[in-house]
Amino acid sequence: MFVVNVPIGIAVAIFGRRLLDESREPDGSRLPDPVGTVVVTVALVLLALAIVQSGAWGWSSTRTVGALLVAVVLLGAFAGRCATVPNSVLPLDLFSERGFRWANLGQLLYGTGFTIMFFGNVQFLREVWGYSPVWTGLAMAPGPLVVFLLAPWFGRLAGRIGQRPILIPGGGISAAAALFLLSRVDSAPAYLAVWLPFTLVSGVGVSMVLPLLTSAAVAGLPADRFATGSAVNAALRNLGQTLGVAIFVALAGRTTAGELLAHHRIAWWLVAAAGVAVSATSWRLPRVGATTRAVERDRHLILLRPTASRPSPIAPGEPATTRIRRVRQGVSS
Repeated sequence: MFVVNVPIGIAVAIFGRRLLDESREPDGSRLPDPVGTVVVTVALVLLALAIVQSGAWGWSSTRTVGALLVAVVLLGAFAGRCATVPNSVLPLDLFSERGFRWANLGQLLYGTGFTIMFFGNVQFLREVWGYSPVWTGLAMAPGPLVVFLLAPWFGRLAGRIGQRPILIPGGGISAAAALFLLSRVDSAPAYLAVWLPFTLVSGVGVSMVLPLLTSAAVAGLPADRFATGSAVNAALRNLGQTLGVAIFVALAGRTTAGELLAHHRIAWWLVAAAGVAVSATSWRLPRVGATTRAVERDRHLILLRPTASRPSPIAPGEPATTRIRRVRQGVSS
């Protein structure tokens, strides 16, 4: 299955250099802290290991508790190192921006629930309803198709009204889809009556949430921090995927055929909870009106300053990112 990524990667490497615009951060020349990279990698591996093996080891076993404790200690050490080294893996100062903080929390929670749903649904169709691999793929296809069709439209809408008014109901729709499935699904296959409505509605929710969380995370950042902010958001999304797989394996990895449906129901409750969680975190995102007023206030402050202390709006040949930083420094001085 993973072989399909090889031709895609080759195509991106060939055409990406020609089609994508390059952007660089002025202070981003150093590689991320290698010690911090190792520490956080080991911590996350131990965390996933403890969750996956909890069924075999037991939650109260020495191995599970020990792995969790070491993971927590290493994560604490990682956070402390990020606060002290200049080239940290995770720039903590970005989280002082409200939109970045709440959008990334939503990304982590929703990414976990989405992965539980996607990974778990494949297992459900195969092991509970007895679908073949081909029919499982066809049964899953309408959801991604809905995302493919609607996500660009919601992206353009967010450009006009902001991400918040879309993310809040989007999380609710995702939760409603999971609750619908919980109320109707049984061990007997019912594709048209149950699965198709679920996957279509779920696709609408995903198209309203998953693509917009990234843009919401970086919307309030300076232009010269977009790359770092996007990388942090992608890392948290991948962490959510790791946790989602680990949680589902812990729920359904060691169950008998008769217990599978009950364990899938627990997984769908977690999916519904992730939808509610992203609506709650999105409620804390800045409103577009408030952000616009803040930008206009800063612009007004610049215009009111005496000419001698006001930074020149444009310097010939000056990069845009440098100009933005110089103007911000003028506002804060």
